[in-house]
Amino acid sequence: MFTLATLLVLAGTFGLGLVLVEAARARAPTPGGAIERAGLALLVGLGSTAVLATALIAGLGPPAPFATRAALLAAALAGAGAWIRGARARRARAKSRSDAAAEGCECPPWTTLDRVLALALVGFTGFAVFYAASMPMHLFDPVYHFAYKGKLLAHEGFGGPSWTDLEGPIGRIITHPDYPPGLPALHAVVAAAGRQFDEDATRALMGAFAAAAIAVLFAALRPRGRRPALIGALALAGLPLLYYSQLPRNPVDFDKDELTFVSSLDVQPGEFGRAALALAIGAETAQRRFPHLGPFQLPDGWTLDGAGDFPLAALLLGALVCLTRAAAGARRAAGHDPEWRGEPAGGAGDGVLAGVLLGAAALMKNEGLALGAMALIVFAVRCVIAPGSWVRARALQQSGWALVLFVLAVAPWMVLRRDIPSIDENYPAAVLRMLGIGDAPTAGPFDHSPGSLGAAATRFPVVLMGFVQSSLNPLRWNLVWVLFGAVLAWRLARPRALLHHPLAVPLAVVVGAWALYALVLLVTPWDLAVLYTTAIPDRLLLQIAPVAIWCAVGLAWRRISPEQP
Repeated sequence: MFTLATLLVLAGTFGLGLVLVEAARARAPTPGGAIERAGLALLVGLGSTAVLATALIAGLGPPAPFATRAALLAAALAGAGAWIRGARARRARAKSRSDAAAEGCECPPWTTLDRVLALALVGFTGFAVFYAASMPMHLFDPVYHFAYKGKLLAHEGFGGPSWTDLEGPIGRIITHPDYPPGLPALHAVVAAAGRQFDEDATRALMGAFAAAAIAVLFAALRPRGRRPALIGALALAGLPLLYYSQLPRNPVDFDKDELTFVSSLDVQPGEFGRAALALAIGAETAQRRFPHLGPFQLPDGWTLDGAGDFPLAALLLGALVCLTRAAAGARRAAGHDPEWRGEPAGGAGDGVLAGVLLGAAALMKNEGLALGAMALIVFAVRCVIAPGSWVRARALQQSGWALVLFVLAVAPWMVLRRDIPSIDENYPAAVLRMLGIGDAPTAGPFDHSPGSLGAAATRFPVVLMGFVQSSLNPLRWNLVWVLFGAVLAWRLARPRALLHHPLAVPLAVVVGAWALYALVLLVTPWDLAVLYTTAIPDRLLLQIAPVAIWCAVGLAWRRISPEQP
């Protein structure tokens, strides 16, 4: 629900983000449009608040109500001043560079299809915000992982027996004691602003993450034209997985003893698709029409319920957009490259913003640390192979800024994490043990890890089938992953052109994330039969879905001519 505390936190975080974005892009030749600045400012503000709150709580203890309210109000006022100053500076630059004529060009007329897409986009975005703010938290992860840790941070801070003595009188932090504290820190800030803990007031921030990600995606695709920008943003806003997670039974069951998928239902070709359509009308209708498919579960919200997957996805999207802007700024000298000509360009400040966003993503879920490191590595490699020594040096400098901010953002949590027990989730060690390197694993209460390369190989068909069933399920993804695969296959016919495309870095991150997720499921100590009942790997793929939509639409549409508005 939108409480006064929620609104104050939103105003303060948005103001903080505006200050940071306007300062970082003060000298950028093309700072971006108002939609991008607003969406990016909201992401930077929410991420920066999580980073700063984590560091301050680690050093000073739980946030004080008066200090928190004063800081949020000051940030909101500073953000308003930054927006006004930035608007004046942009108008002055436009006049000094004689851009008034270009700004006065008539935009292409709105067609009926454009209006329908825009209306649908506004409707889905508004529903996402309303849905996130109106529903109470009720699912396992949002309540027992993120909100519970948020209550600890609001009242005790870090370092108490609740964090370290998991078998003591206070009790353990459920199943993931070493989940990062990004969302719990936001819970603590909202609690301090409202003088009482209210996890439902924090859930409303999930709608802000959704609106910000949709705005950033729209702005990132706008150079391709209005219609591709509307299509891409609508593809994200209309993802069924944003609102539903519990779906009808799959036409196959998982045999955990045999580690295979077995067909247990008499399903004719295409019948499951018709059953899915019947479910869209109602569970009772589907049950009457297809009684042999077993019980149909009513859809239930997951990703906007207060878990960390979608905030991670939104922050990762913003970070990769900033990295692309930074690379475009470094490539402005390479005017002979038609793929980069007209790309909105940034400066070193975009590298700083990318580092902040990647650090905040790492504090949302453990996967964010690996995705952030992957993004920085891919970007650095792309800088090394870029043509021109000056371009290479400038791009590497921006990569360095991103790395520094990323390390500074996650450093407090990495120090705290050393004293917090883990539950058999040291995946790097698990990979080494699978390869025969390192000591034999110590079996824990949840340990179902394969332990050897041969045992992991028997899991591969199960893992592959899980990804295939997830990505091809239109009740969770529409056709996002199908279109992404089709566009990728089409572009791979010209690998050299794909390598030099502005979207090469985010595309590599998406492909690398798929491989990383598959490796994690191969070595995970958790029972795959249990994981597949908790929207895995759907929630993993959601973390990269906005970037995948950006890549699919951006690779399918050519950029409009720089002379066009």
